[in-house]
Amino acid sequence: MRRLNVLLMVFSVVANEKSVGERESDFDRKRFDLGLETCMESFDVHVDKIIRTQDSRAMGAKYLNEAEVAGRDECMKLCCETPLCDVFVFEQKIPGSCYMFHCGSPEDFKCKFTQHKNYTSAVLAFNNRLGELENRMKLTKHEEELTMLRKLEPSVESTTAVRPPSSTKVPIVPAQPDKQNNRLSEYSLLTQNNRLVVKN
Repeated sequence: MRRLNVLLMVFSVVANEKSVGERESDFDRKRFDLGLETCMESFDVHVDKIIRTQDSRAMGAKYLNEAEVAGRDECMKLCCETPLCDVFVFEQKIPGSCYMFHCGSPEDFKCKFTQHKNYTSAVLAFNNRLGELENRMKLTKHEEELTMLRKLEPSVESTTAVRPPSSTKVPIVPAQPDKQNNRLSEYSLLTQNNRLVVKN
């Protein structure tokens, strides 16, 4: 619950009123505020994908650094610890190269990828999850407000009473026998002038 309260305070900034640069700065700041574990859980990992380096850089992506690491998790951790890193590409071998990039916020994403064996790319996607979390927190708040009503005493006494159903007697009028073949046909009910008529 404490973590949820901290997250609520962190996400109280309204992103729509800020420029792309300010949102990217907030995006990076929120990542560090959430901690390493949350950052590492927030990557969307794509096996056999590699960044289209020249296309991405031409669109404005920034290459940050490269390091040799023992595995993908170490590359992910390194990206979480590197300022502005929101994309990493790991060469799937031991040791493998870990390339780190800043591709921007989801609203202004500047990287492209393509299929390639022996490489894994991952995009920090917690910004999308933040929206989901904010919605869940709002729902929780509404639920709490609703359950608080149980504790309130009613200010107006209930005057609603349940009335028993009214019964109306309907007279049954005997039907005339079928004159054509002088036998009874199936019964059917008809209503005429608020009277129930049984017809043969």
